[in-house]
Amino acid sequence: MTANQLLMQLQTDLLGISVVRPSMPETTALGAAMAAGAAEGVEVWSLDSKDLSNITTDTFNPCIREKERDAGFSRWKLAVQRSMHWETAEDVVEIQPCPLSTVPGGIFIISSLAMFMLSDIIPHR
Repeated sequence: MTANQLLMQLQTDLLGISVVRPSMPETTALGAAMAAGAAEGVEVWSLDSKDLSNITTDTFNPCIREKERDAGFSRWKLAVQRSMHWETAEDVVEIQPCPLSTVPGGIFIISSLAMFMLSDIIPHR
């Protein structure tokens, strides 16, 4: 998700705040590795701030004004409101199962059972 530039810009425009993306997408995996490396007895990684390198980030800033964002949000709420209750009980069509639709499955089960029984009767060579 964070690799998509358009999605990141869309988020910052909709939220109205800056969104910061680290250059390394797997920061949770890095954090787990750092914590494990700094564990007592292991100590292969130091978590002191002076020992950590600076993390590079990309910052996305809003490109639309608050008035535009509020207008878009109002149009979205209106569209959701208009789409409510489109489906009515009259629109729902119940599908009646066809009794013949179970025939292929029944033939498969019966033929499998017959082959299983015949495999015990027929002598193996």
